[in-house]
Amino acid sequence: MVQKNTVACLFLIITLLQLILQTSSKEYVFRQYKFRKKRDDKHYRHAKSQCETSSHCQKLLTRPLDHTRCVRLCISEKCYNELYGHDELEEGEIDVRLNSFKGCYFLDLRSREM
Repeated sequence: MVQKNTVACLFLIITLLQLILQTSSKEYVFRQYKFRKKRDDKHYRHAKSQCETSSHCQKLLTRPLDHTRCVRLCISEKCYNELYGHDELEEGEIDVRLNSFKGCYFLDLRSREM
């Protein structure tokens, strides 16, 4: 009888763990833009550098997440709102949307130049 209870408890624990893992790991979906590093990176770095040294963003250097948000909003408010507006970056989060942000920035830049 003790062995049946142990097996039942283990089965219950394993089932609960599987349920927790399934609900906590959710695939994140966002609009993706192409970014060609060789061609576009120099322009992006220049825009980023200008925004990083702006007086508005300089004030936020002690708060890295706010500084990153400020720089990206400065580069392209439209792209920032599209990719991060509904789900802002969190402390320690790996930014999987950065290349899409860069690609969006170049599309936005090209459309303004035309």
